[in-house]
Amino acid sequence: MSKKIPSEQLFLELTFQADVNVQSTGLSIYRRLVRNTLFNVIRQACPRAQTYVGEDLFQELIATYLEEAILDEPIYWMIPVQFGQWVFQTGLDGTNTCLNNNPALAELILWETIEIEVLNAPEGRDEMFVRHITPGSQVELVEHVRLIQFKYDVFRTDQSSNCPALKQPEAILIYRQIERMFWRLLSPIEAAIIGLISEGHAPQAISALLNQNSIASDLGFVMAFCQELACKGLLKNIQV
Repeated sequence: MSKKIPSEQLFLELTFQADVNVQSTGLSIYRRLVRNTLFNVIRQACPRAQTYVGEDLFQELIATYLEEAILDEPIYWMIPVQFGQWVFQTGLDGTNTCLNNNPALAELILWETIEIEVLNAPEGRDEMFVRHITPGSQVELVEHVRLIQFKYDVFRTDQSSNCPALKQPEAILIYRQIERMFWRLLSPIEAAIIGLISEGHAPQAISALLNQNSIASDLGFVMAFCQELACKGLLKNIQV
């Protein structure tokens, strides 16, 4: 003879199970909504990349990112930026078939997402900017400046291009002015100067270091290039 369950207990058990089912369904719906939001944010940020590789492969790449990456960025515009950084590093690692089969894709995605990063990077106070360079100026790059080396022509081509390989890697200075992204090709010496500025060296020290490393560069050239950067608002005083 089966044991009779009191009606009050049966009601509580059924109610509890219903709550569990509702919560489970609600979480599942919430996860799908979040996932769809992430998909849409990334897709809207990378229209050229999606055209270049095709919608199916691009969505597959996003799905892999959502499965493998740690998504801990609360700032909305940083979502595609983190995706671009993950894609670029994954491309270097050679662990993704889609990126391996489409070698320019990682750089194209980085190019599209870095525009978002540059346009949204913090703006410094006017008194922080350096307008006149001296041989001993202690300066650093402002927050929205990026120096990237590219192997594929993802920056001079339109949406229909196949992004051909460059004859040799080219260093690109990327920055913001008047709420727009601009970029400038750098010579090897200019790229080296940018790198030494990032390390905290003044123009006089930069010139000496370049010559020590058999890179012929007089102080006048270093000063002129640093002054160009300053006129664009790309240098600020080092904050101690």
